[in-house]
Amino acid sequence: MASAAAVDNYQEEIVRPVANFSPSLWGDQFLSFSFENQIAEKYAQEIEPLKEQTRSMLLATGSKLADTLNLIDTIERLGIAYHFEKEIDEILDQIYNQNSTFDDLCTSALQFRLLRQHGFNISPELDIYTDAIERWDISEIDRLPDYMKISYKALLDLHEDYEKELSSDGRSHVVYHAKERVKELVRNYNIEAKWFIEGYKPHFSEYLSNGLATSTYYSCPTTCYLGVKSITEQDFEWLAKNPKIFEASAILCRIIDDIATYEVEKSRGQIATGIECYMRDYGVSTEEAMTKFQEMVDAAWKDVNEGILRPTPVSMELLSRILNFARIVDFTYKNNQDGYTNPEKVLKPHIITLLVESIKI
Repeated sequence: MASAAAVDNYQEEIVRPVANFSPSLWGDQFLSFSFENQIAEKYAQEIEPLKEQTRSMLLATGSKLADTLNLIDTIERLGIAYHFEKEIDEILDQIYNQNSTFDDLCTSALQFRLLRQHGFNISPELDIYTDAIERWDISEIDRLPDYMKISYKALLDLHEDYEKELSSDGRSHVVYHAKERVKELVRNYNIEAKWFIEGYKPHFSEYLSNGLATSTYYSCPTTCYLGVKSITEQDFEWLAKNPKIFEASAILCRIIDDIATYEVEKSRGQIATGIECYMRDYGVSTEEAMTKFQEMVDAAWKDVNEGILRPTPVSMELLSRILNFARIVDFTYKNNQDGYTNPEKVLKPHIITLLVESIKI
């Protein structure tokens, strides 16, 4: 049996190859931000009458259905839909039951996306929906009602205030609640490091099982539940069973990550990568493995989307956090770019647009 000293020496030799992460892009930029109570009160006073104006726009009986869909889409993209959750849900429920159709592709695609996004079990009759991707330009804010502009600006300020909290000591309570997950993470990191040192290439299933833990894609959505007042013990019991949507979200995040970082990890001398393991197990080329990984991503997305269809086992408030985390990872590694390791090129422009550059009201 190995002595304690021998074990300690062995542990010290385990060095897991890491990415060359860039230093913080922001320094103390978010630390210097403060959201004064007077400003919050000013926003609240301005918002209330304008909120009713926007609610009236949503419920206006004479509005064209296409205009209502676009209004809902804009409200949700601005992140202020929490003011109108009941109204939006009732409107979409009515649209779903009416089974309305449109001649133009964009409106049809928008209706399909909004209904599916809210858990309505609607299937596209044609594959044309997959080609109907609309991009919302933030410059269109000048065309929005005053309430939307003010609410959006208030939301940005709250986000910046939260960034300040996270930049200082706001992580402490998250770390406390994630204590057991951190222990598991360290154990799995050591396994990966051992593979690297020994030049061991695990079977793909072995790699994926360990990689789901080291990627933290199980842990991150869970920490998003902190602060959710409505979460119950039954909700955590549901989560502990690794429900299909949770498992699918972690898998698609891991696989998207593997596709985007394969070349970089290979250049660092890592042979225990998802692509390498899959190539060895199934005797396929890099291109074939990449294609198969993308198929796995597509299948996992279908499971995630299916997981939010009504009736849901837990509240949409909880399910949306799993869904949105997968969307963030998908965006971070969009077009096979590693926006996590190299945020300056991929993520920085979007963060600047969202949180740094002020929007004039």
